Amino acid sequence: MKNAIRFFFLTVFILIFSLSSSITAQQQEPAPVKASQVKGNIYEVEGGRGANAGFFIGENEVLVIDAKMTEESAKHMIAEIKKLTSNPIKHVILTHSDGDHVNGLAGFPANVIIAAHHQTAKDMDNAFKDAKLRSYLPGFTFSKKMKIHFGDKIVKLFHFGPAHTSGDVVVYFPDEKVAFIGDLLF
Repeated sequence: MKNAIRFFFLTVFILIFSLSSSITAQQQEPAPVKASQVKGNIYEVEGGRGANAGFFIGENEVLVIDAKMTEESAKHMIAEIKKLTSNPIKHVILTHSDGDHVNGLAGFPANVIIAAHHQTAKDMDNAFKDAKLRSYLPGFTFSKKMKIHFGDKIVKLFHFGPAHTSGDVVVYFPDEKVAFIGDLLF
């Protein structure tokens, strides 16, 4: 009987220890936000809270792909961009509506132009209850494809149909043959 009681308490102790270790690991600070060059003026952003993001430095402006998960992580991303250029961030393209890609919008300038698939805009409209975030709903939407000109640079946006979400977008830079695909691939 004593062995059964010892076994029971040992099992409970191990279970509690395992759970507390898991919770502690989840609360750790994320890696610092860091921008890395992909090709030419195209960069990826890792670290912080939320999914990876990216940006393109144009002649007069910056285009950002996805906004991170928190206002704080978005501001760290903006600080990384400012290390590379003094050009203002004028556009944000969202690859889909998941919070780890859009909730950081509150860290961006209020006048930023936001583009997304029309379903992403609809999903965000349904999800954003906070007035500050609602001011960042996409102003430009499309259904299948869209072409954006940044000076002599062309950026193509494609929606191939429902996948990870119903509004997934691929952001493609044809000259560099670089694509940002959001969460279409894990």
